[in-house]
Amino acid sequence: MQPAKKGIAMSQLTKLAAHPHVTFVPINDKDKALAFYRDQLGLTFVEDKSPFALVFHLSVPSDAEGDMRENLEGEPGTGGEGIGRSGDDDPAARKIASGSVLRATFAGDFKPQKFTILGWRVDDIEAVVEELTEAGVVFNRYPGMNDTHPLGVWTAPGGTKVAWFTDPFGNVLSLQQDA
Repeated sequence: MQPAKKGIAMSQLTKLAAHPHVTFVPINDKDKALAFYRDQLGLTFVEDKSPFALVFHLSVPSDAEGDMRENLEGEPGTGGEGIGRSGDDDPAARKIASGSVLRATFAGDFKPQKFTILGWRVDDIEAVVEELTEAGVVFNRYPGMNDTHPLGVWTAPGGTKVAWFTDPFGNVLSLQQDA
């Protein structure tokens, strides 16, 4: 396929913004990744693709909320949780699978970056920080930015609020509440 020429609109079929995205984060320990991403952050565990990745849902379509979503999450810690056990012919599983996916990719020895590699937009950052803190997530403090806020939330000059935390592998993640 040749690139679109200047001035020619991309079709809806190929416009990437119209498709769910897959995000990657490096890990090197399955148990730590499950404990953090599933148990502490509450992401739905989909499938163990060892030795390549663990797959989680970052989001689901808004019309897949409620009972359908809860029924597909399964029981944490059973080894068979999540939609990976629902089968390809399950329409509810296909609906959930159309959301955005996180692939926690086994990366062996790697050096985590100092900048944010994954973040979530939230409506009430302080409530989410409090809930994640109760689940054992520790929020990062940066001198001169968020070190005086009781929850570690920084307010950008434009009013956007941000809070950072680190996964067990040193990857910096964040929450953002738009102004």
